[in-house]
Amino acid sequence: MSKERFYTTGVAAFVNLVEHEIYEGKSTNNYSVKLTLDAEEAAKLEAHGVMLSDYKGTPQRKFKSQYNIRLVDIDKKPMSPAVVTYGSTLRVMYELGKPSPVYGVSPYAVAIQVLALNDLDDQEGEF
Repeated sequence: MSKERFYTTGVAAFVNLVEHEIYEGKSTNNYSVKLTLDAEEAAKLEAHGVMLSDYKGTPQRKFKSQYNIRLVDIDKKPMSPAVVTYGSTLRVMYELGKPSPVYGVSPYAVAIQVLALNDLDDQEGEF
C-alpha cells in the first residue's frame, strides 16, 4: 500500500463507521463509507486506477479500513461517527492499495472530514 495520501469529496450513500459493515449476514471486518461522486472527483479516482460503481447514472466508490477511521468536523475537531448519516457531505483522506487486474486499485480510508451533516429525523429520508 502506498503511503502517499489523496483526498476526495462526495455525499455519503452508505455509512458503516460505528460497526463493521455486514454483507450477506456476515461481518466484513471493515469500517466503510460509500460516496456518491461528481464527475470531477470520479475522474480523479479513475486516473489512479480506482474502479467506480454506477448508481442511477451517478458514480460511487466505497472507501474502507480494518481500523477505526478518524473522523473530524469542518474545524478538524474529533467527532462521533454515530452522527454521520446518508446525505452528509464528506471529504475522505485515503491511500491506494496494490493494483489488481480484476478489481483495479483499492482506496483505503485513513480519515474523514465531515463538511456538512445531513440532519435526517425519523420522518425523513428516501421513503
